[in-house]
Amino acid sequence: MARPLTIAKSAWIYARLFRLPNLLIVVLTQYLLVFLVLYPAYGRHDISPALTAPEFFLLSLTTVVIAAAGYLINDLFDEPIDRINKPDRQVIGARVPTSVARRWYSILFFGGLLIALYLAATTHNLPLLVLYPLAFGLLWLYSRHFKKQLLIGNLVVAFFCAFVAGIVWVAERPAIELLRLRASEEAWRLSWILGSYMVFAFLSTWYRELIKDLEDEEGDRRGHCRTLPILYGRKAAKVVAAFLAVALLLLLLLLYDKVWTPGPSLRPI
Repeated sequence: MARPLTIAKSAWIYARLFRLPNLLIVVLTQYLLVFLVLYPAYGRHDISPALTAPEFFLLSLTTVVIAAAGYLINDLFDEPIDRINKPDRQVIGARVPTSVARRWYSILFFGGLLIALYLAATTHNLPLLVLYPLAFGLLWLYSRHFKKQLLIGNLVVAFFCAFVAGIVWVAERPAIELLRLRASEEAWRLSWILGSYMVFAFLSTWYRELIKDLEDEEGDRRGHCRTLPILYGRKAAKVVAAFLAVALLLLLLLLYDKVWTPGPSLRPI
């Protein structure tokens, strides 16, 4: 009876290490964008998606690999700070040896690179290949340097959350361009929805990162981080967070007025 418990415990530890709920949200977001936003627009104008179902699965899998590797490399660099900020929740160095975590990072990098190579070759979409090493490099720089710098770390994380929708836009660009030729107004509406989602993801993530900086101030000070609460005080950080919250609310109201409210089609201003 002990063996199943051990397996279950190991699975739970690795689910925490790779932030399984967050990865599921990445997949769900991409599939909802495709099936509820893109495909209906394509269907109304007899346009085939740029990616087949298996190709889109591989695209989503590549995004998940990038996200999982990002969490992993961040935790590797954050190990000393995590001993202070979250000693009871620390995984690397406490439940998973550092050497094992590094091996997993290598597996994710090379495995994802092979998928990206195959996807770029089969779809003839070179940006899908170029974006992969760029994403890994930026995540490494974030974990090593940017996250300790004023605002830069927050903005990099926010960019990657917007990237979840952005990569779908890049992959489906040929079909969207064809839609633009056949129905320019609907193509513009589609682009507006995707762009609005990316802005919302960017702003909401930036807000969340500021709140985390407030919560982790003690450990960040010991780790020599230059976050907004440390350099300019908690009050300044709260003011910026409040500004972002208001911006998010205004964006939601704009989306409701322009997209979700029945009425004339959205037109470019």
